[in-house]
Amino acid sequence: DPSDATAEAVLEALRAHDFARVTARFDAALTTALPEQKLAQTWMALEASLGALSSWTIVDRVQAGGKDLRVARLSLERGELNAILAVHPQTHALAGLVFKPVQKPASPAPRPGRDPPGWLSSAIPRIFLALPPYTHTTHALGNTHSQ
Repeated sequence: DPSDATAEAVLEALRAHDFARVTARFDAALTTALPEQKLAQTWMALEASLGALSSWTIVDRVQAGGKDLRVARLSLERGELNAILAVHPQTHALAGLVFKPVQKPASPAPRPGRDPPGWLSSAIPRIFLALPPYTHTTHALGNTHSQ
C-alpha cells in the first residue's frame, strides 16, 4: 500500500534523524506549518523524554477527509506513542503528522481513604506537530472532528 510505504519512510527517517528526508515528503501546507527545524526540535524533545525510537507497527488504517490516515504504535526506550500520519492518496505526500500518548485502560474509581487525592491526574500531555484543520480523526483517534 503506497500510504503505508509513505508512513514507513517517514518513521524510518525520523528514527535516523534525517529531518530533510521527512520534510521532503510534506505537502505545501504541512511544509509551512512544520518547517524542518521545528520538526527536529520537537522530535529531539520527544526522544529526550522517551528515548530513541526502536520500532513501530501500523495498527490502524482509516480514510477521512479525503486522506489516508495511518496510526502507528511507536516503541521508544522508555515508553510508547501513537503517530497519526495523514497521507494524500493520489500524491502520497504527507498532509499531517501528530504524536499522541497511547491511551491506557481506564483506572478504577478511587477508594475513599485508600487512594491519595489527584491519583488519576497523571496524564501525559499531548504533543502535536501538525494536524491540518481539514483532517478528521475517527474511532481509532477518539471521535474528534475538526472543521
